[in-house]
Amino acid sequence: MYDAGMLDPNFATQTDDDYIAKLASGRVVAITDAFWHYAQAEATLKAEGKLDKTYCPLPVTIDAETKAPTLMYQGLQVGYGMAITKSCEDPVRAIKFLDYLCSDEGAVLYKWGVEGENYFVDENGMRYRTEEEIAKASSDPDYGKNTGIGNYTGFPIYGDGAVDENGNPYTPVTRESVIAEYNEEQKAACEAWNVEMLTDIFPQPDEFETPPYSPLWAYATPQEITNNVEILNEIAWPGLIKCVTESVDNFDANWDKLIADYEANGLEETEQMMTDFLAEKIS
Repeated sequence: MYDAGMLDPNFATQTDDDYIAKLASGRVVAITDAFWHYAQAEATLKAEGKLDKTYCPLPVTIDAETKAPTLMYQGLQVGYGMAITKSCEDPVRAIKFLDYLCSDEGAVLYKWGVEGENYFVDENGMRYRTEEEIAKASSDPDYGKNTGIGNYTGFPIYGDGAVDENGNPYTPVTRESVIAEYNEEQKAACEAWNVEMLTDIFPQPDEFETPPYSPLWAYATPQEITNNVEILNEIAWPGLIKCVTESVDNFDANWDKLIADYEANGLEETEQMMTDFLAEKIS
């Protein structure tokens, strides 16, 4: 890909801001990334009417037998936690604030916003957003910052699809709302693929078993493992860059050196430490 000019020649030197700015310009054909990372660039493209420059996720895997696990339920994720510092002037009030966020009123405020401003309630008591608000939420890169809606990750929240005792969704994101809010490019893709939703082209959750452990990123790994991984990363990045950017004739030699440097700096030890750590978590 690098030799063919398909990979950004600045992939190894550009900053994250450079990368996001390129995405927002509409000049990048394809990426491997998580939506939360490029969402602001996507919103900018929508705001500028460049819908044909936005991105559509694809279940690309290394071979036909491998299923893309994007929609797999990953089990309980315990990566986030809450803490009240010793310097907090009113810890009781802080606890009351967390209690409020866990209430129905707090959950709706956090995900829907202010009634009569960000959302309204119809004659059946169901919450809804106006087309103007929907457009603003999807195209304004600073919508969350300006409104506070969904902006503070880590707080106790209901996920998309959760409903209250009246069947009213706690968040504006439902299957019906997603379909209704598709733009013309997304609708055209669904029609071409003969699906209702773009995610229908992915293997569905019922095709996977729920793992007996949380994803690795959800754990606080021991500091010793973290230190070792940092050392290995310092070897990996320049080594992989040489493999990519130098002549194909040098690839085997560069790759062998990378592996040798890895092994000389604790690769097997770190792998065993990680294996033991995970075994303890899932036992």
